[in-house]
Amino acid sequence: MPLVLLHRKAGRVNDDMFAKLSAALPEMIANALHVPENPKAHLPAEWVEVRASIGSEFDVNTKDVGIFILANDYPERRENHVYRNNQIIESVRGFMRDYDRNITIYVWSWLGDGSYGEV
Repeated sequence: MPLVLLHRKAGRVNDDMFAKLSAALPEMIANALHVPENPKAHLPAEWVEVRASIGSEFDVNTKDVGIFILANDYPERRENHVYRNNQIIESVRGFMRDYDRNITIYVWSWLGDGSYGEV
């Protein structure tokens, strides 16, 4: 279950765009990180959790929107990780066509060994 930390700089991104981006990210990320040939790396959009936050006056050197993705590492993801990250970037770029193009955005995906469980 990937965790997406979606962050916006205070006063730079309107609520409507931020809400719509938050809702669109699970599908974008699932499309990029799903590995059909490995059942352990299957990724439906409903497994992608997005946590949104707004920055403060104490943030330093931030972009207007930051998208930080934490996902489990599988060999099939690792071998083309940059390509998969670029797929997400292109999806976000496509989403932004309907909005202000003067907003700075980054996408940083990190693959690592993680474990998920529910209580």
